[in-house]
Amino acid sequence: MNKQIRLWLSVVLSLSIMFSSFSYADNSIVESVATDKLASYLNYQDLDDGKYSVDIDVVQHDNKKYLSMADDAIQKPAIVEVKNGKYYLQLTVKPIVREFYYQNLYGYLGDMLYKDKFGNFKTVDKLYFYDEKDDYFNIFKQYYSSKYGVYGYDLEQIKYPKTIRFPIAKPQIQNQELAVKVFVPVMESLMPNEGTKLCVPTIYWKTLQKISSDDSNDNSDNSQKWVKLDFEDGTATSPDVRWAVDDYAELITKNGRDYLRLTYYSEQYDDAGYDYGAGRLEYSYSKQNSSNSRGELHGKVFEKGDISGASYQISKVDIPLKNHNKIYLYGYFMASKYNNQLLEKYAVIRWQNVTSNLNKTLDLKYKALKQQGYKPVRKSPSDAKGVFDFVNKGVLYSPYTSKDRKSFVYDGTRKSILTLAFARESVQFNELRHIKYTLDGSNPNKYSSDANTSQKNNDMFFPTEYYEIVINPIQLGISKNGGMVTLKVKGYNNDFTRSTPIKTYQIPFGNSKPRENEGADVFARAKDFVDIASSSVAKQIYSRSKYREIKKLKNKLAKFIKKRNKSLTKVYKEKLRKQLMSGGYKYQSEQIEVKFVKFNKNQTSMSNKVLRKNATLLYVGAKTYLILDFKPMKVGNIEAHLRKLFVYKDRLDKEQFKVYSLSKYEATGTSSSIANFDERVVVEIDEPLQDEYAVRVDNDGMNSAPQARLWLYFN
Repeated sequence: MNKQIRLWLSVVLSLSIMFSSFSYADNSIVESVATDKLASYLNYQDLDDGKYSVDIDVVQHDNKKYLSMADDAIQKPAIVEVKNGKYYLQLTVKPIVREFYYQNLYGYLGDMLYKDKFGNFKTVDKLYFYDEKDDYFNIFKQYYSSKYGVYGYDLEQIKYPKTIRFPIAKPQIQNQELAVKVFVPVMESLMPNEGTKLCVPTIYWKTLQKISSDDSNDNSDNSQKWVKLDFEDGTATSPDVRWAVDDYAELITKNGRDYLRLTYYSEQYDDAGYDYGAGRLEYSYSKQNSSNSRGELHGKVFEKGDISGASYQISKVDIPLKNHNKIYLYGYFMASKYNNQLLEKYAVIRWQNVTSNLNKTLDLKYKALKQQGYKPVRKSPSDAKGVFDFVNKGVLYSPYTSKDRKSFVYDGTRKSILTLAFARESVQFNELRHIKYTLDGSNPNKYSSDANTSQKNNDMFFPTEYYEIVINPIQLGISKNGGMVTLKVKGYNNDFTRSTPIKTYQIPFGNSKPRENEGADVFARAKDFVDIASSSVAKQIYSRSKYREIKKLKNKLAKFIKKRNKSLTKVYKEKLRKQLMSGGYKYQSEQIEVKFVKFNKNQTSMSNKVLRKNATLLYVGAKTYLILDFKPMKVGNIEAHLRKLFVYKDRLDKEQFKVYSLSKYEATGTSSSIANFDERVVVEIDEPLQDEYAVRVDNDGMNSAPQARLWLYFN
């Protein structure tokens, strides 16, 4: 078989799958219903004359579990019109955009025929038309001429339909299935005689709503725009709603009513059998402790699949907004895989408009790597970036563990195990569902090992959600002298009809001594003080004479670090620390007290144990510098320490104030190694001072950054 024939067959097969087999996130604008407990009931089997809105899906004729590509062409909800007791379905159709072989194909629905009660296909009534033409309009004209015997001048006047209508039988059941044929010119251009397909519109009569005369403009398009969601977890240890709901949502208007359309995991099992999905959702516009005062949400599944035998399903749901700008979303999550108990978790959801273009991709992105017995090392942004270096929360890290920082230590124990993280992004804009990999140099395919999915709550190194590949060099037979592991990865969409290029990573293991830990490296810890004394904020806040002393000690410390003189490095590091901690500021100051309180309650937060109550305010023109001191805190038998403080200007996880380290103390962290932790920080407040700020207190005790509020007590 020659190359051209093979290519043509590949195109035909791919297009056939694309048209008749649903797997894409955007192939399913599946509506869902927010149920008002006081909603009035409409008898859909005997409606009064008038117009009604109703949810509808267009599913495949051969496999009704999946949506047809024609579903993308239907604007939702549909309209049912009743005249003299007879029912008519009115649809507004819109252009379809589909990515094929990395090109966007843009086309219109050319025609639709419905099956009447005698089993004959008849042409729908066409009420309104598009003036636009696409690249496949000549194919549409050929079809129209052949189908309807239209020629010459009349043929030149045809247009793509925009609003269509056809009669339907009175429904006998809640989910009424219809039979139609659709003709799509763009498909005909790529697959001759394959542009016409059977599909099944399904009406969900339970969602029926009466349309007032103000809402019944036949030719009005429903509006839609994308927004980025902002989650405020119900508690610091309850990220479940944030994990389940996609980061992007749609603001839509249906018949004059505004809705927030969420996409979420209604089922998300891991390989251990635990379900992270939200099996049930409720909403309110303010905090409601009772389920009876909330609205129920009934999502509809638009994608199903499995990863390493662990199933998932993705659903959509519409929440009525009623002029509100935030939603309280309550989810019910698996408490244990051994019983049916569910735990209620919630989050407050706000949103902001998306200003950049959002394009659907199939992309595979490396995010982070960590060796089990070691912590990644912070690097300067100016340092050369290695293959496995990564950035998390704005900090550059190197995961290499050998002394020369070019390989990973192999000592024959579990400390040698590596975990690699690859990005899990919006399911609506990244079709990546599977990462297949090999470790023997062969090319991965859909039958290769599957990366698992994983979540972490504000981890210091890994993203919140990611695909995880674990590499155990012991099982791979690496010799005691070390060796190279070849990791090859390939990403696939849900049904393996599309894939990414293969990416290859060479992972070196060596038997060299491990690098000195961040904690064991005296010089690395001393270098932190050189950086602090060299910072612009130190020069800004200390008096001239004080800063001269600091600079003198800094230069001596830098000299001893360079000479690798450990004893004098320790001596001058401690001298510099004392100078930094002894005040001597050049601006007007005020002593105040501070406290961390719980984010949702006016009660002392557990994180307050790490904060010293006395603080200093420095007034510098239009700015205020807030100086905070920290200490170790005991949580049971664990000693925890501040890793990083985040202070927010307005809302949690939005715009931050700059926070600088002004001094550090040494302690043995939860990683069992000595490390530097912030002893004093300065917050640069560049707006009018308030008495309360939202914060996150990143600490090694919880290995997360729980939310809290910082209270300032003025004299």
